[in-house]
Amino acid sequence: MWIDIVHLPSLPPSPPRIYRSSLVESLTISTGSRNPGAAALQFNANNEGGVFNVTLISEDSTAAVGLDLGFCSEIGPTMI
Repeated sequence: MWIDIVHLPSLPPSPPRIYRSSLVESLTISTGSRNPGAAALQFNANNEGGVFNVTLISEDSTAAVGLDLGFCSEIGPTMI
């Protein structure tokens, strides 16, 4: 499966309890090109969750972040 995401707004900070059982798997995410502030994936899981078999691509290597785990103040446990 190929998903090309041009723009995803940042999520507001939320209590970690809403991230229970978060799972992203078998996915390719592209930030495109000429998108220097982009984060391919903002991810958080609390109590359980993970990212498995995921490819994060910047078409021209200018994206700021591939996997952003720092957008929420609390994370984990999770598997990357």
